[in-house]
Amino acid sequence: PKGTTIADETTVSVMIHWTIKNYFAFVKPCIEFQELTKRETGVKYFGFSLAGSKAVYREGYVSAEGCLAHMRNVQAQFQAAQQAADIEKIEVHGPKAEVEKLHDAFKGFTVSFWEYVDGAFFMPAKYQAAADHTATDNTVSVHVYWKISDTLAFLSGAVDFQALTR
Repeated sequence: PKGTTIADETTVSVMIHWTIKNYFAFVKPCIEFQELTKRETGVKYFGFSLAGSKAVYREGYVSAEGCLAHMRNVQAQFQAAQQAADIEKIEVHGPKAEVEKLHDAFKGFTVSFWEYVDGAFFMPAKYQAAADHTATDNTVSVHVYWKISDTLAFLSGAVDFQALTR
């Protein structure tokens, strides 16, 4: 459809779900973490959300290498955040080849690896142009988790949903 292009299929998304034990001790390294992340070239987006004693980091990278470079850059701040909060789970989403490159980096954590369905990840061209600079993010992200009982019926519906979303 006009106005949409398929995004680079190396994009990797990471979500880290936290339970906060000490709010102020957690938020301080998060802010430092955020400032360091703004200067990284391999980052597509970063944000963290709070709901009571829960927090979620939502991160996107141009590739697995961008994610690994980020992890090296913010190691001290990440360790400080871990002193003030427990990681409930980590989700890594991306193309199979990129996701596989991250298995070792996340060892020791409760992590699930999710592979993109071919062609199911896209970004409208109007948003790609804005990705070259830091901008205020008004994006709302909705994550729906399905328990699939009929894979073929689900995939058929997903294909229709994908076409309508574009």
